[in-house]
Amino acid sequence: MDAEVIKQVKRLCPQIEKMRFANSGTEAVMGAVRTARGFTGRTKVAIVEGGFHGLQDEVMWKANLEGWNMRSDTTPEVIPFGAGQRPNTAVCCNPTGLTLLSLNNFQMLDEYFHQYGHLTAAVMIEPIIGNAGSIAATKEWLQHLRDLCTKHGTMLIFDEVKCGFRVAKGGAQELYGIYADLTTYAKAMGNGYPVACFGGRKDVMDVIGSFKGGVVHGGTFTANMIAISAAHATLDILENTDALATCDRVGTDIMAVLGRVFDAHNVQHTFSGPPAMFGIHFAKDVPQNYRDWRKEEYELYGKFAWNLIKYGVMLEPDSREPWFICEAHQTMDLQWLEDVAMRSMTEACAAHAASR
Repeated sequence: MDAEVIKQVKRLCPQIEKMRFANSGTEAVMGAVRTARGFTGRTKVAIVEGGFHGLQDEVMWKANLEGWNMRSDTTPEVIPFGAGQRPNTAVCCNPTGLTLLSLNNFQMLDEYFHQYGHLTAAVMIEPIIGNAGSIAATKEWLQHLRDLCTKHGTMLIFDEVKCGFRVAKGGAQELYGIYADLTTYAKAMGNGYPVACFGGRKDVMDVIGSFKGGVVHGGTFTANMIAISAAHATLDILENTDALATCDRVGTDIMAVLGRVFDAHNVQHTFSGPPAMFGIHFAKDVPQNYRDWRKEEYELYGKFAWNLIKYGVMLEPDSREPWFICEAHQTMDLQWLEDVAMRSMTEACAAHAASR
């Protein structure tokens, strides 16, 4: 069965020449980063502000936007996600450790590679950021990143734990037509069951093995039959039905409903990301990076979201979390949603005005 799942993934994602199973997105990312280091012989890794790459100390660092003065020329402070993390992985403490880049910023990208390209094992990115309102890389910036990685011998890792098998059958890489050296998948791959994988170029993946100096990877429960069976069934549906087209249609319909509600309340808004995982931004322009989120009316969105929850719409109230659509949402009563959203927005606007 595991071989069949590998064949399914390879049919959907042609950039995957070899792959390994894992149990979670965190494990898949750990395996991909270790493989990149083993292949390149380098240590440094860069990620993008707003991205989330699992619960491992090395990548659990973020831009402190809540404490950042957005009207200044300063760069947001890099802080850990929480207590208990090892400080020596932070960029401020270790110049060969982790660096955070700003999405769609050409100048920062060029300066980074000029200084650190020869030291960098991998740049890891969510092409569509699943924890920052589906803010997406532009095709031009992503191609520039791809070209710089190729030029400097740096591995480009696409973390598609959230967007893989969700925004298109081949994930974000199918949408962009730009392909990574290594890719991580999880979540939608097993429709709720704990299964994940990472893979990519054959020559890169071939450094994994028990030979002297090879990259070690494995796990007691990787490729267990329950998870593999779930992945096999899920990928079969995604490959051979119009499930993702249904998700796109429903997402488009929901955005239209919400757009009418926001217009009725004169709330500036934009949507970002594909219909299957769209983000909502109370701002005039579509955000180009995570720092743009700080400029939005995210407190108003929070009030709106909590009202939706109160009236029976279950969602994540943080505006950085997209609306994830599944095929079952096709039975949603859109008129009911519009009525509930209208009431929620009316109350949110009143509460927001009173708090100022």
